Amino acid sequence: MILTDISLKGDRSFHRTVRGNIISLAALALTLTMFEAAYGYVMTAKQIVDMMASRFSKIETLVITQSTHIIEPRTQEVRMVLEEKLWIKVPRFYKSKLIEKSEDHDRIDASTTLTPLRPGNHVANEIAADRSFTDSTFRSILMADRGDRTLTLLSQIGIDLKSVGLTRLDGIITYCIGDKDPKSPKILIDKERFLPLFLSYFPAGESGPRLTVVRFNDYRELPTGWYPFQIDYSMGTERMERCFVLDLQVNAPVDVSIFEANKR
Repeated sequence: MILTDISLKGDRSFHRTVRGNIISLAALALTLTMFEAAYGYVMTAKQIVDMMASRFSKIETLVITQSTHIIEPRTQEVRMVLEEKLWIKVPRFYKSKLIEKSEDHDRIDASTTLTPLRPGNHVANEIAADRSFTDSTFRSILMADRGDRTLTLLSQIGIDLKSVGLTRLDGIITYCIGDKDPKSPKILIDKERFLPLFLSYFPAGESGPRLTVVRFNDYRELPTGWYPFQIDYSMGTERMERCFVLDLQVNAPVDVSIFEANKR
């Protein structure tokens, strides 16, 4: 009897151990499944863009003074430096004008030894005329707007909203909306901060090799949201610019009559 009792006790202990192990394994499997699902889950384009739009939802107008470096695409050398003022207002109004050299220019960009061109310089005027074709659509996603309108804009510039995944840009995990092919339009959005880091698209009415590529760098937090203080812009192999913000006024009163409708 004693042996039997010991045997039964041992059997019950064995079953309790097995049951405990099964429960532990089940809990572990559930945890791993939940972790895997959480790690691998990719939000829809609408969810991602809604989160991105919230970062700029309070920015209605911008008055920007910037130093614009015109870069030779083949050599990557700075050909000249322009200084200009931009006025931007929701919904999609934009105007730019060359201005005199800023006293802060050397502090902001001490690396260049080039003399900034003044508005009266005929070369500067020729460059400015050529730059009138620079597409400014990318600035629209950095302004207050509803997520659905931004989605419509992204679709209009050729981005496939059904293609969503995760990728890396300079070591940063990003959401990729659009085809991952380097020649296809897409937007890459920082997974943690929901800030756009990269945008490529075909300007309205264009297709083929003139793919516009924009990099957003040096984001700084403002009382009204975020804004990149360096923007790299290129259109095909024809034009490359690097813009540094020297002064930024957010939601300053602006006379609408100065604007020219932003052509997309």
